Amino acid sequence: MRAIILSRLITAMGAVVAMAACEDSLSPPDPPGPPAGITVIPSTATIHAGQLVTLQARISDEFGDALDGSFSWSSSNDAIATVGSNGAVVGRMAGTVTVTASALGKSQSSYIHVLARESKDGGKDLGKNREPI
Repeated sequence: MRAIILSRLITAMGAVVAMAACEDSLSPPDPPGPPAGITVIPSTATIHAGQLVTLQARISDEFGDALDGSFSWSSSNDAIATVGSNGAVVGRMAGTVTVTASALGKSQSSYIHVLARESKDGGKDLGKNREPI
């Protein structure tokens, strides 16, 4: 009698395990959604001191849909470059800064390389190293 009960119990447990395995293999996995967050464009830029580049920011939900929101902007070093409330970055002196856009608890950065100010003659030094005529 014990052998029959044990046999039925093992059979029933095997059937439950088989059903669970079949159900998992038939169910497609949930597709991963796009990550929620902020995108800053361009992600890097190179300008000269005195020049301007305007960054654009977009925030999206976990489905990739754009969300409304205002951004706060910050520069890692205002001596090298400053950023306005609209994402406009002005180079001040040579160096590299990280400009960050923040909104709704998320943030993303762009790296701005500022080169020395261009000379007025377009980089040509007309007065030096000239051969006499």
